[in-house]
Amino acid sequence: MSFMKVLITGPESTGKTSTALRLAEDFGFQYIPEYARQYLEINGPGYTYDDLAYMASEHIRIYRERSGQNVILDTYMLNFKIWFLYRFKRYPGFIDDALSEGEFDIVLLMYPDIEWEFDPLRENRDDRLHLFQQYENELKKLEWPYQIIRGQGNDRVDQCKKLINDCMIALN
Repeated sequence: MSFMKVLITGPESTGKTSTALRLAEDFGFQYIPEYARQYLEINGPGYTYDDLAYMASEHIRIYRERSGQNVILDTYMLNFKIWFLYRFKRYPGFIDDALSEGEFDIVLLMYPDIEWEFDPLRENRDDRLHLFQQYENELKKLEWPYQIIRGQGNDRVDQCKKLINDCMIALN
């Protein structure tokens, strides 16, 4: 039996979490949260290279534990790679290993056309478009099937639902 894997990715404050939660609920898929947010909510917004490496490795572990189910991921190693490069100009090799294993049926790349919302864990208010371009470039290199999601509110979710439904039909 094949399980569907949907990745929601893109710069911060583009609706990834709210969209992923809604889609997981609507489709009955397992939601895999962004582990980094959980870690930073407990430990505070300060972090080191090693902290970020730990967050990434835990995210991989959680994903692998749930890989035998239909899943919606709120970010994955693409987010970590870009985050490492933005903050530290380097990243650990296990990120590329995890990316090479990435088998997603569809990747939903969130465009930064919604208003940035303050959050003490967010860092890149003014760089979202530049970061979006990095996401798209990396997705092209990886040759992952992706769609750019634009718009406001329910329009974003409706676009995602249609794309997931179309993907489900194509897989069956």
